[in-house]
Amino acid sequence: MKALLTVCAMCLLTSSVYADRPDATLEFRLAVTDAADGYSKHAVAESDDVVYVAGKAVVTGRDIKEISFSSDASGNPMVGFVLTDDGSEKFFAATSENIGKKLAILLDGAVVSAPNILSGIKKEGRITGNFDDDDLLRFFTAIVLRQPASGAKLDNDG
Repeated sequence: MKALLTVCAMCLLTSSVYADRPDATLEFRLAVTDAADGYSKHAVAESDDVVYVAGKAVVTGRDIKEISFSSDASGNPMVGFVLTDDGSEKFFAATSENIGKKLAILLDGAVVSAPNILSGIKKEGRITGNFDDDDLLRFFTAIVLRQPASGAKLDNDG
């Protein structure tokens, strides 16, 4: 947890560096495992997996109103999020209609995770993985610093 607090402090100190990066983005896009029209091929970070990702985002960092940083049961970093009302409607519609398919999570254009959609996701969720401090910094930047219009709040679940 100390590392997560350090990352958050680093985020605040380095915000001017990342504020000039036009590519600091977070997107959730539908994905499939086989090539399909309108989908582009992406490698999934930290794995040998490849997914084909839809061209349009279901929701982005602008649709997130609150984020939190904590650890999962195994001690791996976890990013929690709460969606805006509009984001919640879009996310629930897309995930409900695509149960059994994949949802690619793109950070700065790279797929960091592509979990299977098990059920419709309405208001909040969690992203877990083998994230390093730079990944956490980019999550923070993509949601809070690059997209301030969202009014996103930071919470540390300690």
